[in-house]
Amino acid sequence: METILNLLNSMSVTLTIVGLLIIAFARAIVRIFRMGATFKTEFATKKEQHDFEDEIRKDMRGYAGQIQASVLNAVLNVINTKMKDVDEANKAVVDIKVMKAEIEAEFNRINEKYDEIKDTTKQIASINNKVQRLEYNNDPSTTTRRHV
Repeated sequence: METILNLLNSMSVTLTIVGLLIIAFARAIVRIFRMGATFKTEFATKKEQHDFEDEIRKDMRGYAGQIQASVLNAVLNVINTKMKDVDEANKAVVDIKVMKAEIEAEFNRINEKYDEIKDTTKQIASINNKVQRLEYNNDPSTTTRRHV
C-alpha cells in the first residue's frame, strides 16, 4: 500500500494518469459530438415531414378506394349467393302452389265422383225397392220374409 502511495505522490505517474483521463474525456466528447451529428442527419425538417405526411395521406386515400372496392365486391358476391337461395325458395313456393292447385283439382274431381256414386247408390236402392215391390207385390219394408 505504501508503494502505491509513493507512486501516486510521484509527479510523472500523476501526470500520466491525468493525461490518460484527459484523453479518455476528450474521446468521450468527440464520440458524443459525432453521435449527435449523425443522429441529427436522421431527423427530417418540418417541410420534409409535411411532404411525407401528404404523401402518406395520398397513399392512404388510394388504399381506401381499393379497400372500398374490394369490400363492395365481396358484399355483392355474398348478396348474389343469398339471392340465389331466395330465388330457389321462390321457385319452391311456386312449385308448391302448383302442386296445391293440382291436388285441389284432383280432390274436387274425386268429390264429384263420390257424389255421382252416392246418386247411383240411391238410384240402385230405389230400383231395388221397385223390383222387390214388383216381385212380391208389396212393400219390402212391411214383409217379414228374409232376403238372402
